[in-house]
Amino acid sequence: SVLDRQGVVQVVLGPGADPTCFNPQQLVAMLLGKLKEFADTHTAVPNFVPPAVVLAAPANWSAEHKQALKEAAIIAGMPGDKITVVSDSMAKLLWYRYSHYNDLPLQGHVTVMIVDVGHCYSSACVAHIARTHVESVATCCCPVGSHAVDVELAKRARCWIDSEFSFQADQVPKAHAKLASACRNVRETLSSIDKTVLQCPVGEDSEIQYAIERTLISECADELTGTVAELCAVTLEQAGLQKSEVDYVELVGGGARMPVVMDSLKSFWGAEAPLRLTMDTDLSVCQGAALMGLQLLIDAGHAVSAIHAVDLSPAVPAATDIPATTPSVRMQPMIQLEKNLRQRDNTFGDHYSSKNELEDFIFRIRGICKQPHNSSKSDVQELMTILDQVEETTSRTDVALPSREGYEKSLAGLKAAVQTRFPDIYAEFEGRLPNMGFAEAQHPTSGTTPSQSGAFQGTAVSSQGTAVSSQGTAVSS
Repeated sequence: SVLDRQGVVQVVLGPGADPTCFNPQQLVAMLLGKLKEFADTHTAVPNFVPPAVVLAAPANWSAEHKQALKEAAIIAGMPGDKITVVSDSMAKLLWYRYSHYNDLPLQGHVTVMIVDVGHCYSSACVAHIARTHVESVATCCCPVGSHAVDVELAKRARCWIDSEFSFQADQVPKAHAKLASACRNVRETLSSIDKTVLQCPVGEDSEIQYAIERTLISECADELTGTVAELCAVTLEQAGLQKSEVDYVELVGGGARMPVVMDSLKSFWGAEAPLRLTMDTDLSVCQGAALMGLQLLIDAGHAVSAIHAVDLSPAVPAATDIPATTPSVRMQPMIQLEKNLRQRDNTFGDHYSSKNELEDFIFRIRGICKQPHNSSKSDVQELMTILDQVEETTSRTDVALPSREGYEKSLAGLKAAVQTRFPDIYAEFEGRLPNMGFAEAQHPTSGTTPSQSGAFQGTAVSSQGTAVSSQGTAVSS
């Protein structure tokens, strides 16, 4: 529960007569403490004290918000005199300059607007970016994000559930949380495909699957699309710029990848809209903050000059003005850092991709073994033992991070063994496609077929994944 004691918010955790109370700074400090623990583990230096700590905060945070974040960092054990709080807009601009350095002109600058459609709020920042400096001109924020789409979708779903099943999901915390999570998953999924399934709780422990099309998400996103377009217009007005003067519009945030938001921005910017999706929201903020940390080290004389950042926007604090050296010397340390990060990311990507292929094969063979087939019981037990051994070996060697070739070799060897020694099972495996059907739907009342409510459009599906009615009729499993 949350209490407001004389203007101070406190979160009460724990049952009983003596619960523990925490203020927001203490809760955030727990998260920052975990991050500090992760950093300490990877420095290989005992009792490491970072020379600079940079925390990126939302652009719409006030000075009081940023001070509270700094207090949380101090509680987490970070050195108070080394902590700097910067706007996430500035962090994204710094990372844009670094990641697009080779595309920037040798002389002059490009004008870039970064539009961030986040979960709880959206922001737009326009800046002049050159090889030698970043000049933020204007930043605007609004408290509307992709979460507004989730809320509207959940609202329609609750109306439909209430009318069809007489179940008020918002009155049951467990069902309410399930529906909220399901709506967010549906919105994210429909950014890349046209149809998906919404898990609708129709009882405390029962739910049905309901087919949802992208058109419904478009209807729920009216507020968001209008807000994002207006946000771009206000930012341009504050910066004193015309649309034609903006060279690139960089879109970040999960909401920006929604087709309906993309269409709205294309309509605002025109047929020749300079829209791009080249930056990851979380990584760009994190890496931009790291670049700011390097800037602070440069200011203290610890490193070669790498960044020249000048900020004219009241929403973003100004950075230290440090003369830049030649591009080759300035960028060399970060170029090497980026190479190391990419090599690490590629290694992990290859590792988990090939590992997933091996685990998927084991999972599907296990499923076949549990169903009736022509193989003897002893053969099935022998094969299950082999699969257990392979899984155990994989878990033991996972820490060593085997190469992709190692997992591919294990998968090829296991397939050959199954094909040679258990031909019936392998033949059944070859003849099957991965199970893409829906999970079994549950219905609180057997044999009922309720009618469709006008508040929620979609198609309910049966346990076999077959659409029962174009009007959204639900069926019993």
